[in-house]
Formats: sequence, C-alpha cells, structure tokens
Amino acid sequence: MNPGTPRTPDDQDRQARQQEELALLAAYFLSSARRLLQEPSAYALYRLMDGARRVLALHEDGGGACSDLVPVRAALDDLMHQAPNENRDYAALLDGMCRQMATALRTPPSGTAATAPAS
Repeated sequence: MNPGTPRTPDDQDRQARQQEELALLAAYFLSSARRLLQEPSAYALYRLMDGARRVLALHEDGGGACSDLVPVRAALDDLMHQAPNENRDYAALLDGMCRQMATALRTPPSGTAATAPAS
C-alpha cells in the first residue's frame, strides 16, 4: 500500500487484529519462558513449534502468504493437535521444516522479478 493511499476500515481492522495478535504472541512467549522454569524441558519443543506456527499464521493473515511456507504451518498445526510421542523423530521433522523454510526464504515471492544489483 502506498503511503498516500487512504486506509479503508477493513485495512484498519485487519491491522488492529494483527497488532493484537502480535502482542498476544509476545505474551505467549514470555509466559512460556516463565512456566518453563518449572515444567519439563521437553515442553520447550512444543512451545517453540507453537510459536513458529502462530508467526506463520500471522504472516499468512497479513498477506505475506508464501505457498512454500503453507506446508510448514500445516505440519506444525498437525503436530500441535497430536499427543507428544517419544518415538516420533522430532529431529528429522524439524530438520525438514527448517529446510522448507530456508528454501522458501531464498525464493523470491511469486510475481516479483529478480533484479540485478545496480553497478
């Protein structure tokens, strides 16, 4: 959106919701950090995955949807709705998600042409 373009009420509502979600996410991270002082250390894995899931959802809701990131958020959604499983290979799951994230972040968004740096 251009700075000179007036914002519509829908834009203002969406921005207000995003700001609230960001504040709630910060509160979630802080309260999680505090609770981890008493909880088993394995809970940190789920708290961090849930935080990543929530950030990706905010990214999508803010119009930054990248089709390469959707499967990462979907996989995190699935994990958050499953019971912890000590036999699950979390290292392999997280390695795969990290690779997907790295690929998505290296790839220019669709619809934008890569430009050569000015010389």
